[in-house]
Amino acid sequence: MQFQACLTALSLESLINLNTVVFSGLFIIVVASLNLMYGYAGLPFLGGAAPMLAGGIAVSAVTTRLTFLLAQWAGALLLPHASEMDWVYNSEHNVKEVVNVYLKTRPALCIALIAFSIATAMLLGAAAGWIVSRPAIHLKPQYLIISNLTLVLLAEYIGIRATLLSGGYMGVYVPDLLAFYGGDRRAAMALITLTAASAVLLLTRRLRDTPYGRLLVAIRENEATAASLGKNTTRVKETAILAGSALMAVAGALVAIYYSYVVQANYNNPYWAYWPMCMLIVGGAGNDLGVILGVLLIQAVRWMPIVFSDELSFLFFPIVYLSNLLLSLALLLFLILWPKGIMKEKTMTTNKMIADIIRHDEEPQVTLA
Repeated sequence: MQFQACLTALSLESLINLNTVVFSGLFIIVVASLNLMYGYAGLPFLGGAAPMLAGGIAVSAVTTRLTFLLAQWAGALLLPHASEMDWVYNSEHNVKEVVNVYLKTRPALCIALIAFSIATAMLLGAAAGWIVSRPAIHLKPQYLIISNLTLVLLAEYIGIRATLLSGGYMGVYVPDLLAFYGGDRRAAMALITLTAASAVLLLTRRLRDTPYGRLLVAIRENEATAASLGKNTTRVKETAILAGSALMAVAGALVAIYYSYVVQANYNNPYWAYWPMCMLIVGGAGNDLGVILGVLLIQAVRWMPIVFSDELSFLFFPIVYLSNLLLSLALLLFLILWPKGIMKEKTMTTNKMIADIIRHDEEPQVTLA
């Protein structure tokens, strides 16, 4: 009885905790995906907003329209939604008053739509990551960063201007795929995000132990040696970008499902590219436990100013700026003092790298996309 009473008496603090759990799970997905690209392959991918936004568009442009069709086939009456203005201004009524009511009694359909959204997000996310990286994938990492930061602006512009995809600058409501759940949807989303995060972590860890994963490390350490043994290093790096971006888009789809709303402002590049890179550097690039540790530490730093806001009332600037200052300071300190992070990557000898490159031709290949 006491346990049930604790569950029902959700205070503001408990809601904040659930929200923190949800976003910690989302960050673990993004940082684990970034670890595949940067930690294993040495590709500094800073265009996280592109696959994240692609994941959101998968929900708003594909899953939402599919759900509208299913509801109409069941006899539901929707307001017009073909034109750009109707798609945005009628979305609240169509979603909240019609589609969510239709989904409330169909849990199997909701679960199927969640799975469909994630699969579609992975396809679109892989394409988005490839687009923002392809111009410089065969060049030095510095040029890859420039390509990411330049082309991600194009992705953000598309998110603002393509009203029929993401609702433009106003955004668009999307179906509540947890409408069948009668309890607190934050708890359900926390379970979903943590499950997805665990799956992504297990997948990247398993991939790291395959010949392909060891080939990524070998190319990161000495690309010329891998190329001299007949490996198409550009193709291998492209597949790493495709796989990492596809996994990253899963978090983008879950953000859309969590808010039941898609708008480009929820997918800005500093939030989904810079801070995940900070988490990875602090935790330790190339280390799976470092991914979790980095996310938890940075999340704790982000919430400290909010928790101790009363004690910090003497500051002469808004308290919300303190988180960015602390995170920037942490990133600088780790880059200078502990560049390998808290959890260092296990080293691999050169002879073992060469042996793994040769063995890669003799074992079954890993399909990434």
